[in-house]
Amino acid sequence: MTARDTWTVDRLRHVLPHSVSRQQLLADMNLTPIDELPAVLDRCAATTETLHGRCYRERAGQREGPRRGA
Repeated sequence: MTARDTWTVDRLRHVLPHSVSRQQLLADMNLTPIDELPAVLDRCAATTETLHGRCYRERAGQREGPRRGA
């Protein structure tokens, strides 16, 4: 399964943390030629998954608190 199979443009837009990122995504979708959209969407989904995973790990680390002995 590719990243493109699990994301929609709307889901990508909602996960992005900053309005500038969301606007860039929509601009990319609107200005990209149709035959290039799959590659652009794959890149956007992969980047969003990386950012989303990083944020999730950071939040999980904050809930655990500081590590002892570190």
